[in-house]
Amino acid sequence: RQAKAFNLPKARAKAVPQPESEERRAPESEDDHKDLGPRVRKAMEEFPGYSGEMPPVEAEALWSDTDLHNFFFSSGFIRPKKHAKGK
Repeated sequence: RQAKAFNLPKARAKAVPQPESEERRAPESEDDHKDLGPRVRKAMEEFPGYSGEMPPVEAEALWSDTDLHNFFFSSGFIRPKKHAKGK
């Protein structure tokens, strides 16, 4: 005895709205980073597509240029070690 094959419609995945692509987003202006210091903005120039967390305000004064570069290069994962106060 042979089983009958049924022609059932195939299930389709629901369309999930995709985030806007880089091309469709409005270009970032200098006003978007007006609260950042000049050293942080200069470090960001090498990473124009960076869209992660910004470094803390004290980074402008306390972090070295290498610290800023490493922060942006690692998408915010690498941060300098905290120095003990009073030294």
